[in-house]
Amino acid sequence: MNNTVPIKTNETSAFQALPGVLPFMAYGLVSISIHFGKSLPRPPIWLHPFLLFDALVLIGLGAGILAVFPRWAYCYLSWALILAWWLSDMGIYGVYSLDNHMWLPPLGVFILALLMRRSMAPLHALLAGLWSDWTLLSLGIYSFVAWLGVMYDENHYPCLLVFIIASTLAVCAGAWFYFRQTVAIQQVLSLITGLIAMMVIVGINSATWDWRAYYNLPENAYYIRAQWVWPSLP
Repeated sequence: MNNTVPIKTNETSAFQALPGVLPFMAYGLVSISIHFGKSLPRPPIWLHPFLLFDALVLIGLGAGILAVFPRWAYCYLSWALILAWWLSDMGIYGVYSLDNHMWLPPLGVFILALLMRRSMAPLHALLAGLWSDWTLLSLGIYSFVAWLGVMYDENHYPCLLVFIIASTLAVCAGAWFYFRQTVAIQQVLSLITGLIAMMVIVGINSATWDWRAYYNLPENAYYIRAQWVWPSLP
């Protein structure tokens, strides 16, 4: 009789890493649709890109809970928290006001998935993972910074599409290599590299288009991108 206890590792296969990269890729597509879909007719509120992205994140979170919280599920948890916080103080089309009820969908997903599992094992796995793997907190911070950087709020660079795609690929690569590494320091370095690449791309963008002239600002004006202060979604 073999009494050997299997040792759990941080190794993630390429197939398992794909769900962890998906929200970063989808967010880049959302950014593209927001910037380049303004000339198109407004879709119904329930087809707004940010609400569709929120739905994707909640579906991924539910799938992760049902799978007893594999590592990729933490991506969806962090994105769900970011979106619930951000969208809870937003308005869409200047008519529809979102409020603190945006916290109810992720809570409902948690409750529904736990009921479907008929077990608290996913919740125990979530807490155990955070306790045993500190890099998962780094992954949450990574998601937050990616959210800030990839949106390019109020950016009117002629080649903006190129910068959004490049930034999206940078954060996707950082997340991909994070999941593929097995050593904590390598995982964190993957995230740091992805963020540095994104910040370099954002820096080049800010330094090479005349945003001061666009906003009728003096040449010595300092540019502050307060993306988190956005009164309404287009």
